[in-house]
Amino acid sequence: MHQNKDYNGYYLLYGHYHGPKDPMKAKQLFKEAADEHNHSEILHYLESATGNSKNPSIDAMYYLGDIYVGGKLRVKKDEERGLNYLRVAASNQNERAIALLAKLGK
Repeated sequence: MHQNKDYNGYYLLYGHYHGPKDPMKAKQLFKEAADEHNHSEILHYLESATGNSKNPSIDAMYYLGDIYVGGKLRVKKDEERGLNYLRVAASNQNERAIALLAKLGK
């Protein structure tokens, strides 16, 4: 079941197959899949989404930044890596990344 949540989250993040983008629903599905112990697969999808050279996902950068800065989803906390993702997202006008960086004083 969690694999379907991963794929649906990925599609909602990009707006593929299932209609328009819905990053909030994608985040919810990724969280549900993570709660079902599928953390590495979620990170894989998010990392893949940020590495798309033609259209990198700024939302995925925000989510990865949040995950690494906070050590969420049972991921080892890596503040430097997380801040790098958040800064790129913020430089692309991602309001959540801007707000989180402000909250962190970074």
